Amino acid sequence: MIHREGSGLVGLRGLPNGQCRARFLVEFGANIAVPTDETVGPVSLAIAINGEPVVTSSMISTPAAVDQYNNVGASIYVDVPIGCCSQISIENTSTIPVSVQNANLIIERVA
Repeated sequence: MIHREGSGLVGLRGLPNGQCRARFLVEFGANIAVPTDETVGPVSLAIAINGEPVVTSSMISTPAAVDQYNNVGASIYVDVPIGCCSQISIENTSTIPVSVQNANLIIERVA
């Protein structure tokens, strides 16, 4: 795993361990809200692999008012073939900006 402090990207690399792939568990959790200068509506995030949001990791919240935070979370398995790399990020899949607090991204190699 490769991460530069302050970056929103985490690089995963498939290193040999007797298998033809490396498997990672990617978990994300945060509190999200509609910013105060926006109109209330659904806000959503998703875990993305190489810049493409994974649909099954969508995290959607519909707050009743602006600046009202709700907790969201998702987890997925990511397989990286030996010798290849993948980049993990969290993307805003909403049509409006999203405020994020207390974000936690945990990546663990499981195989």
